Amino acid sequence: FGNILKYKARWCARGDLQEKDSRDAYAGTVRVSSLRLMYSISSSGTWLHAVCDVTAAYLQTPMPDDKPVYMHQPQMFNDHSNRILKLLLNLWGTRMAARNWQKDLVAFLESIGFKATPLDAHLHTYKGPLGTIFVCTHVDDLPHIGSTPAVMKWFADTISAKWQVTFGDPEWALGIRV
Repeated sequence: FGNILKYKARWCARGDLQEKDSRDAYAGTVRVSSLRLMYSISSSGTWLHAVCDVTAAYLQTPMPDDKPVYMHQPQMFNDHSNRILKLLLNLWGTRMAARNWQKDLVAFLESIGFKATPLDAHLHTYKGPLGTIFVCTHVDDLPHIGSTPAVMKWFADTISAKWQVTFGDPEWALGIRV
């Protein structure tokens, strides 16, 4: 069925063995009505739209100090010392990974001047000298629209300085044709 191009491995945490607290196990997502409204504004022709995806978002998010997670060494890297490792960054499978990412993302957006809208906590707005931009948060996808090319470039440069991201001009975004 084809040739193997590369091998990939993912080190996952055993979430089933972690303390169960449902408040920490999710990342909120934008309402579909907010996303539709944002894209209807964009369809007027004067607003620009794009979507960015934060690459390996969970792995770029630090673990909080108040709820540490410890793991055994991976089998293939075990030096038989029976050491236990404290995670410094989130891993796939940790119960708090999604929520930690969401908190980190919202804190970053607020630090650069974004405000959550009163009706949807996952639709953020920024109004500045370069223009206005709306950003939706849907786990690690950030569909956004901007009133000027300058504000879109500012957002792209600012978020790229913080995380590794990929940008695109979506034909489809989160199941909605743009």
